[in-house]
Amino acid sequence: MGKTYRELVAQTDEQELCHWRALERIDGPLGPIRGDWQAASVCQAVLASQRVQTRIDEHLLRWRVASGGGEPMSEEEMRAVAEVAAADFNR
Repeated sequence: MGKTYRELVAQTDEQELCHWRALERIDGPLGPIRGDWQAASVCQAVLASQRVQTRIDEHLLRWRVASGGGEPMSEEEMRAVAEVAAADFNR
């Protein structure tokens, strides 16, 4: 958008914020999280094609730092997550 978060907040009135909230309720999440949900949807569809039933939220990335869980994952933890994902994909 070419503006910082502060600039957007300063220039957006309450009516426009209500509009964006309503749009998000109708159309789903806006911003980067939407891509996470889209990727999770693809994962679920691939597994469903293999007759593996899952919930879409099982495929969402869980970021420890963003959720207030402390330090970023270590390399070992990232490898473990990748191995689990690869195992799920190769079922």
